[in-house]
Amino acid sequence: MIKKQRGVITRIDGKRCRIHSQGENHRAYIKYKIKGADPNSSKPLCVGDEVVFQRDKSDEIKIEEVLPRKSKLSRRAIGGASKEQVVVSNVEQLLIVTSVGMPAFHPAIIDRFLVASFQGNLDPIICINKTDLFGEEPNPELVTEVIEIYRNLKYSIILTSTVEKEGLEELESLLQGRSTVVAGHSGVGKSSLLLSLDPNLKLVTKEVGKKTKRGRHATTSVNLLPLKQGGYVVDTPGIRELSLWETEEREVSLYFPEMLALSSQCKYRGCTHIHEPKCEVKRAVEAGELPLFRYESYLHIMESLQMETMASRPIYRDS
Repeated sequence: MIKKQRGVITRIDGKRCRIHSQGENHRAYIKYKIKGADPNSSKPLCVGDEVVFQRDKSDEIKIEEVLPRKSKLSRRAIGGASKEQVVVSNVEQLLIVTSVGMPAFHPAIIDRFLVASFQGNLDPIICINKTDLFGEEPNPELVTEVIEIYRNLKYSIILTSTVEKEGLEELESLLQGRSTVVAGHSGVGKSSLLLSLDPNLKLVTKEVGKKTKRGRHATTSVNLLPLKQGGYVVDTPGIRELSLWETEEREVSLYFPEMLALSSQCKYRGCTHIHEPKCEVKRAVEAGELPLFRYESYLHIMESLQMETMASRPIYRDS
């Protein structure tokens, strides 16, 4: 009888993948249809998936089933409005990395990843990297203010610099013994941070473009890697825009705790906090009681959802 085994997908290369099981690595072909795979997903498997597999009589590894996912980081598939792209599954926490400069500081991407972490059952950690560039940042007060706001909202936040060796011990303790997916824009220093903790990791780094001031892709695939300190990390390619999957407009404010606390005081039930009169959220923004950048993040998410809804509607033309 051919024995079935359980393993974890640690890497995907096109139509083939690597499975880790009982201290050994196996290579397998990815079938188009696999038992347990989500039909709404752009691909049947992702890194982190737990699978059941077996070796057939011809000595080929065959994946028989994908087991239910406990957590995930996902996005709307590029070019596929009705499909979900799961970046990684079954990890415990999401390390959201941004930088003080080179590339420029953008809190909006942090807010999108925070929403994705709550949707995917991941514990978020905000990492502000390249703190050695505070002196070169044109508006360091803004960065400091944003950091303080996230702290007041009780988010886990860490400041790091591989140049000045700042925050690396704290980062190590946060990742040790846990499984973590690392995500953010290209060039913010995700791979450099991981290499500072474990130089033996097989990762590539690239400098930020001097002319564009934007990051260039160093990581080109998703990999599940063991840390020497214990635990696992998943390094992901830089994401310029995170399109949220299966998010309804009425749900967005639920992921902004400071807005959720005010929503019950709005005049209209189901207030979108955009155009309605006597909206407590808008009043708080105008009074400076609610951070403007957080409200702007909310508006950008709402706008992108509206555009995706319009793009998915069928177009009717007169014959």
